Amino acid sequence: MNMNNIRTGTLYAVADQLLQDAELEMDRSAEDVVTHLVCRNSRQSIENYLTGYLLDKLVSLPHPITLAGLLEHCKTVDSRFADLDFTPIHCRFEEEDKDYCLATETVETCLRIARHAEQLVKG
Repeated sequence: MNMNNIRTGTLYAVADQLLQDAELEMDRSAEDVVTHLVCRNSRQSIENYLTGYLLDKLVSLPHPITLAGLLEHCKTVDSRFADLDFTPIHCRFEEEDKDYCLATETVETCLRIARHAEQLVKG
């Protein structure tokens, strides 16, 4: 197994765990959900899935790394990624975690998008 495969596997494993943590948080009663955690974990899982996918396909990563940039690169490899819509994610152009969405509906949408990213990457 080469270093790229090891790194890709690690990125996917971390993405899986982040997605699972976000889903568990959303399973709480509405007043107990820590929306910041759902937002952060969903966003990070998307980034890890897309980064892992690009590394697996031996595609150079965009710099700076943003969700929108990663998505654009993924679309050049596989047209199915055109179905992944980041429009509801306000942080899609951010390089770093600066702001987090706090509305339950917004983070629920981000979690849905993260699940879709996982499906596209894992086929």
